[in-house]
Amino acid sequence: MYGDATNWDENAYRETVLKEREIQTRTVFRTAWAPPYNLDTLLVASSDGSVASYSISSSIAASKLKNPFGFVNADTDRLSAQPNCFIQAHYGPAYDVKFYGDGEDALLLSCGDDGRIRGWKWKEFSSPNYSVSSQGNDTKPVLDVVNPQHKGPWGALSPIPENNALAVNTQEGSVFAASGDSCAYCWDVETGKLKMVFNGHVEYLHCIVARNSSNQIITGSEDGTTRIWDCKSGKCTQVIDPVKHLKLKGSASWVGCVALDASESWLACSSGRNISLWNLPASECVSKIPTRACVQDMLFDNNQILTVGTDPLVNRFDMNGTILSQIQCAPSSSFSISLHSAGVMAVGGYGGLVDVISQFGSHMCTFHSEKRVEEPWFYLSLPTNSLSLTSLSAAWLTFFIFSRLRGVDPRSSGNPNSTHTLPFPSPSSPHQVMAGLAPEGSNFDTRHFDSKMSDLLSSDGQDFFTSYDEVYESFDAMGLQENLLRGIYAYGFEKPSAIQQRGIVPFCKGLDVIQQAQSGTGKTATFCSGILQQLDYSLTQCQALVLAPTRELAQQIEKVMRALGDYLGVKVHACVGGTSVREDQRILSSGVHVVVGTPGRVFDMLRRQSLQPDHIKMFVLDEADEMLSRGFKDQIYDIFQLLPSKIQVGVFSATMPPEALEITRKFMNKPVRILVKRDELTLEGIKQFYVNVEKEEWKLDTLCDLYETLAITQSVIFVNTRRKVDWLTDKMRSRDHTVSATHGDMDQNTRDIIMREFRSGSSRVLITTDLLARGIDVQQVSLVINYDLPTQPENYLHRIGRSGRFGRKGVAINFVTKDDDKMLFDIQKFYNVVVEELPSNVAELL
Repeated sequence: MYGDATNWDENAYRETVLKEREIQTRTVFRTAWAPPYNLDTLLVASSDGSVASYSISSSIAASKLKNPFGFVNADTDRLSAQPNCFIQAHYGPAYDVKFYGDGEDALLLSCGDDGRIRGWKWKEFSSPNYSVSSQGNDTKPVLDVVNPQHKGPWGALSPIPENNALAVNTQEGSVFAASGDSCAYCWDVETGKLKMVFNGHVEYLHCIVARNSSNQIITGSEDGTTRIWDCKSGKCTQVIDPVKHLKLKGSASWVGCVALDASESWLACSSGRNISLWNLPASECVSKIPTRACVQDMLFDNNQILTVGTDPLVNRFDMNGTILSQIQCAPSSSFSISLHSAGVMAVGGYGGLVDVISQFGSHMCTFHSEKRVEEPWFYLSLPTNSLSLTSLSAAWLTFFIFSRLRGVDPRSSGNPNSTHTLPFPSPSSPHQVMAGLAPEGSNFDTRHFDSKMSDLLSSDGQDFFTSYDEVYESFDAMGLQENLLRGIYAYGFEKPSAIQQRGIVPFCKGLDVIQQAQSGTGKTATFCSGILQQLDYSLTQCQALVLAPTRELAQQIEKVMRALGDYLGVKVHACVGGTSVREDQRILSSGVHVVVGTPGRVFDMLRRQSLQPDHIKMFVLDEADEMLSRGFKDQIYDIFQLLPSKIQVGVFSATMPPEALEITRKFMNKPVRILVKRDELTLEGIKQFYVNVEKEEWKLDTLCDLYETLAITQSVIFVNTRRKVDWLTDKMRSRDHTVSATHGDMDQNTRDIIMREFRSGSSRVLITTDLLARGIDVQQVSLVINYDLPTQPENYLHRIGRSGRFGRKGVAINFVTKDDDKMLFDIQKFYNVVVEELPSNVAELL
């Protein structure tokens, strides 16, 4: 819609827009899921200027088909769904839709090519009693603001610059718009008045996000830069040039979209076929990700990035730029992706198509967004020639999640006249639905699966999802060897942890086992006990192989195995990098029962034939997610190829990324799966507190004030970078405080000495990074201090799990500045805990 904006005729502009609507090139520019009390409602903003809502699960239920999910065979190329609500929101395309607030008073906001931002009371439109006849052009918004008129550099038919994207800050009562005149505008939602103009870009703005924890906005422009703005002063505080090093020109240099993670610490910027990932607190680019097609929208899914663009694919990347999965989607070119709290994705794009995809990668439904007509129809597609039990299970599970959220019975009866229905068993309990093999397909992401299953089980008052129902309240009841029980009790265990009550016996029976739980829940002792129970001690050949991602963790597992097997005469050796190859070869040739190691050294020993695999009957991957994130996938596969075909496999992990699940599919046989509910992962017995230090520079004095308390017992202090470990160590020692330090830049021998001193108790205060946060069990640690809060909520439990191990008392203290308020809130919400202010008598709690 290019033209001369100098002599503008509003009537001619609207007439042109209306003619363009008649052209069958409808495009969905934005999809968004409604607030929590309308969890299954999807909003769609389209090129015809409309905003429409579609109820996904109730439409499925309303289809009244025989099977509970409502699949039909779609023989037609043109599928359609009728909206619950249809608003002719804009003259010209509607580019974005957002919700202001998430309660019953939430506003539905939209922006478009006509330069307007409009808002409607969502409660009224989501009501089933809302009059259909009052929708459309005559529906009056409660908010209606328009950008200032001027000639502008964009050259449109209208002198009013279009609004391309929205962001909201409910705390400040503001809505922001990225405009075509290179400015961002801030409006007061209550009064509709223009509060501020952010002017600094020199080209068209494509995208905007609000960083509300810092009262900032972030904009991306065709000038190739991303700018961070302070919302109080209106000044630009930082300019990011994500493509400067690439020397790109034209549209390839545009910043097309930006995304913030939940902690608002990580920023992703897309420019053409490139994504750059930025650590905002450190103001540095940590990775650059090349993509196959131009990225047109993206979002964070915890510590992963989902993207869509000019090819029909949904891509999932990790933070290092490794592509984890690709899912085919219906639009040939996609402009929008949105993520439901249950992990379901909605992708919108060219042709007016919306593709709703489950977290397993199966297509729940694909439809054309259309205006409302008399009779509601909703078509869902599933190719009948590609049906399998696992794909049906995935479909059922997705619908089960939606129906539970909506209060709909997923087993409702259907229409007997439907000719293309699929028979489906009617489960009698959630466990019958969820037990057994994980769904197939490289697109399945069990991180969503486990999170949502945990939520579902919580609502039923259950603590676990498991496909193995036997629970053993004591070690004596497990049928373990007497000498193994002696080792367990000598190690200090009195009663098995919840994960051990369910996980030891199936492993002892030789079953493949997947256990997904955080640190501190007893995973290591679970597989160590299972291995020790099954070893033939008369045969001095390696019978069990355990892989771990780090040298420290491998050595810790070796110590636990030795301790638990002390009365069995077990021979264990740790094969890790940074140690003598000849010494490894000597020990292995003398005969061992169990080898624990890192993938590189273990594969080297197998390749040299120093480690003979012939008698290995048990194989364990510990912290599988960490191992894969460190790039060990190929080495793990190479090791698998050298092991006997009939082998018991155990996978133990805090999360289950797609590559880990791929391993379970390829090498495991009907594994027993045990998932700990998130509430169980808060590690009962650990008192959690915060200290409000206001400013970063006040942390050091606060830590020194606490030093006498630190020295009462052993303590671990966590910071976020290796450089900060060195800085803090020097500062503490300069004030005559005795501390030790370890991080990944130190050589292995130095790290071993430091850890040996700390475990022995000769060193009492250790400063480290998240290197120590996974799997290192120092039994005497009673206090953990997060000098820096972790950048991801998931890492919080890895850290504080160093204290209060297995029921012992422990204390975690978090230093919180103003910039950390959002992360502390996210941590409390993530684990459903309350972190209280530090009391004066903290020493009495240790």
